[in-house]
Amino acid sequence: MIEILANLLSTILTIVVVVLVAQWLDCSHRKKLEQYHITYEYRWFSLTSPYSFHHRMAELKDLGDEGWEVAASMNHGDNRIGLLLKRETLHTSKKQNKEDDSNN
Repeated sequence: MIEILANLLSTILTIVVVVLVAQWLDCSHRKKLEQYHITYEYRWFSLTSPYSFHHRMAELKDLGDEGWEVAASMNHGDNRIGLLLKRETLHTSKKQNKEDDSNN
């Protein structure tokens, strides 16, 4: 019986330590991200015909590898398709406050 209680206590203690370490790591990760702000870039990718789609697939794949993803698609008629691509980027530059602008 004592052995079961010792194992239970050990398991609970291990879980508590793991949760505390996970919270500490999450907190330090958040502090690192506070210095960044997120911006979005947009790009237009045009396909003039279904035939060009097959030839430009490698280019589209490369854009995907660079972080671009399809945000919207549009059909322009005459088998022309346009893809609006979007990419999220992090910047370390700080936004200027209005107080900073008035001091200059």
